[in-house]
Amino acid sequence: METIVSVGFYFPSDEDNYIPFNSKSSLSDGDIIIIDPNLSKYSYQLDYPPSYQGKPLYSSNSSFQILDHLAHWQSEILTGLNSGKTIFIVLTEKSEFFIHTGQKLFSGAGKNQKTTHTVELCHNYKFLPVSNFNFTSVTGKAIFPSSEIVVNLFKHCKNLLKYEISITPNENAKAPLFTTKSKDKILGHTVKIGKGNLVLIPSITFPDEFYDNDDEWTAEAIIWGRRFTQILAEISKAMKSDREKTPTPAWVFNETFNLIEATATKNLILKNEEKLLKIQKDITELQQSLAEQEVIKDLLFESGHALEHAVTKALKILGYSAEGYDDGKLELDQIIISPEGDRFIGECEGKDSNHIDISKFRQLQDALNEDFAREEVSEKAFGILFGNPQRLMDPSSRTLDFTDKCKRGAEREKIALVKTSDLFTITRYIQESKDEDYKIQCRNAIKQQLGTIVKFPDSKAMS
Repeated sequence: METIVSVGFYFPSDEDNYIPFNSKSSLSDGDIIIIDPNLSKYSYQLDYPPSYQGKPLYSSNSSFQILDHLAHWQSEILTGLNSGKTIFIVLTEKSEFFIHTGQKLFSGAGKNQKTTHTVELCHNYKFLPVSNFNFTSVTGKAIFPSSEIVVNLFKHCKNLLKYEISITPNENAKAPLFTTKSKDKILGHTVKIGKGNLVLIPSITFPDEFYDNDDEWTAEAIIWGRRFTQILAEISKAMKSDREKTPTPAWVFNETFNLIEATATKNLILKNEEKLLKIQKDITELQQSLAEQEVIKDLLFESGHALEHAVTKALKILGYSAEGYDDGKLELDQIIISPEGDRFIGECEGKDSNHIDISKFRQLQDALNEDFAREEVSEKAFGILFGNPQRLMDPSSRTLDFTDKCKRGAEREKIALVKTSDLFTITRYIQESKDEDYKIQCRNAIKQQLGTIVKFPDSKAMS
């Protein structure tokens, strides 16, 4: 399967295939490349004053960076095309701006001498290795495919496409890929360079429904993205074919020229694509379920927020209510309430190769005091320090737990110390056995062993 690398074009995917445009990464790992040259996404700094002749003027440092990045991608694209890659360019808005050339002009002499820094006009399509194409800013949504090779792309992206640029190729260029309805503007084209193909396509904008509340891609968006990558691969494969074929004129798609067998086959393809999308959606949902089911494995090797999430999940399996807390002033890993009415504050810590030390213990003490100071809290909570020492080792080989200072402090302050590897063992058993009595025994163990490293009760059913 061909690998797709995306430069500046963030599209729905569960693969790690994104590269920012303001980097100097290589395209060698990708068979198919898709590039969005929208420079406004990046932190290039404007000069002071920030404009010249009505257009943005970038600072000397950013001017150098922009030229460096444009030159880098031109070199990478040429190398990729010469080696046979297919490179898609998403035709986002053409932006013109001025940059410093690094040259200086001097006038006058002595104290009257003046220095002028020279600037030149530049645009975000300077990186393209084609000199026979002109790009003109123009906007609209009425886009029509002019070649069979992009019909599937058009159908898949139809409601997401818009044009921000029209293209004027040289007179010897092949037929376009996309045009306006009246065919007076070319909105997509292809250029053969070396062994590869440069494919220019209209801009694609993703709707709000593609994002969840955490600004991550939804399951439906991921499915859309998988089909999108398949279509790009199909176009690439077709363009690499040695068979020369005249691009299909748009009028051939009129119903007048329909073939009964071909229409039936197309309908079968559509039905199978719908089945494929359904299967892909089911797989995505199953993958999400699997990821949630395996969260408690993070108790064995994680640290930071991932460990906090796993501890919260485990506590809920034990029958507690457990949630993180952050009011902008006070942030707590967990506020934990047992069915018996006991209230705890939890803090989590993972160490690569050491004991859990006193620093996290002090943080838990501070959290307990700050929580108690809140107006709505009438009774001080108990503390639980969840530790994952030597987290990168097999739990059976670990020899460390909590430092002596931690243990003495826990005994004095009546704070429970819980090893998350032990928490994994009991949580797995409860999940699989549904043993409600054992849940109660484990909660009692935590309450009764405040001030020590908690030892959970054995179960004959546990393996």
